[in-house]
Amino acid sequence: MSQALLVIHIEVTVPLAYVHEVEPFLKQCCAEVGDKLLGRRAYPESDEVLFVVQLTHDANSSKHIAVLQSALQQNIVSSFQFARGSIIELASPLIIEQMRDFPLLFGDVWIPSLGDPQCVYFLTHKQLMTATQAAWVLNHPEIKWRYL
Repeated sequence: MSQALLVIHIEVTVPLAYVHEVEPFLKQCCAEVGDKLLGRRAYPESDEVLFVVQLTHDANSSKHIAVLQSALQQNIVSSFQFARGSIIELASPLIIEQMRDFPLLFGDVWIPSLGDPQCVYFLTHKQLMTATQAAWVLNHPEIKWRYL
C-alpha cells in the first residue's frame, strides 16, 4: 500500500460558458509554477465544471490567489477553494464506468484525468481511504492505484 500524504489542491468551479477560456489559462498558470491541472468534471445540473489543480508546494497557493480572485470578480470563475486531503490516482480501461459504483463520502469527489481517459483522481479530505473504499479498490484487481 502506498504512503498517503495530505496535499493541498485547488477546486475551481467554472460556468460551462467559460470552460474553453479558463482551461488553457489554468494549464498555463500550472506550467509557470510547476503545479498540475489534474482534471475536470462537468456538472450538467448546475451548468458548471469543476477543475482540480494539485499544488507541488504549499507556497504556490499565494501565486494562484490573485489570479483566481480576479477571475471570480469577473464572474469567469464561480468559486474556488483550497483543500487539504489525499489524492488517489486510479487507472483501468473501464475506470469511468467502474467509478459510478465507488463508495463516496460527503465531500469526496472523483474527476476524470485531462490527459488520460483511462485514469481518474479520487479526492478525499481524509488521509486514507475508508475501509469500504479500500475494499472496493481491492475487489477490482484490474485497477492500478496510488496516492499522489
